[in-house]
Amino acid sequence: MPVGAIYLTETSSGAPALSGTNGTLCTVLDWALPKKGWAIEYTATNNRIYRPGAGNRNRMFVSHDSAVSGSPQLATVRGCENASAANASSLVNQFPTTTQVANNASTVLISNAANTLARPYRIILTDRFLILAVSTQISTNAAWDLFLFGDLYGAEVYDSWATICHI
Repeated sequence: MPVGAIYLTETSSGAPALSGTNGTLCTVLDWALPKKGWAIEYTATNNRIYRPGAGNRNRMFVSHDSAVSGSPQLATVRGCENASAANASSLVNQFPTTTQVANNASTVLISNAANTLARPYRIILTDRFLILAVSTQISTNAAWDLFLFGDLYGAEVYDSWATICHI
């Protein structure tokens, strides 16, 4: 694990449940990210703008809302340089762009069904990087979806654009 990283799961103290219902990913991230200095910059129903505590601090937009993703089983996620509100239209220099990847494809799979059944998850978190893995089929615990966001430690001193948003 990276130096200074913490490891969180659905069984960690105070951990909220994650399920195939709108908003639960935002609840989990609201609980986890501040533990390593990430800011919750903007909030709206089922939408958030998060900002890492270190690095170049590009923002992460999360919308766990079926009106945006097409299903409560999916959460739309994008990176951006800046934002003025917790909605997709406020994102400045987003990545990937909606031309590159549509909202219903720029997603993290939260569940294999739109229901309230809690899903296991794993979070590895630093002040600049988030790794989220979700077990989408708890009956077999064999299908995990992976999401990464944050700054990489680049080999080049002058590389200020080393932010990854892997969906």
